Amino acid sequence: MIEEVSADLREESFMKDYEIEMKRKDGKKLTFMSAATAVKDDVGQVIEYRGSMRDITEHKRLEQQLLQAQKMEQWANLQEEWPMTSTIFSPQL
Repeated sequence: MIEEVSADLREESFMKDYEIEMKRKDGKKLTFMSAATAVKDDVGQVIEYRGSMRDITEHKRLEQQLLQAQKMEQWANLQEEWPMTSTIFSPQL
């Protein structure tokens, strides 16, 4: 992943709102939003990268909860609009 980001920065020189997922030593996944700039010398060679990262793990978790709640609400609305009947089939009948 770092090689991919470096390649993008060499070409574009700037990257904004790039999501990066990482794992802590204990296995917990973290999500970061990053921005970076490639600093180049006089001949256009990248000499360093400068950037920042912001932990958006909690934001992503809340976003997933909201999406799940919206799906459940849509399902409830469908059930109200089209009442479903269910039949239990038994191979012994």
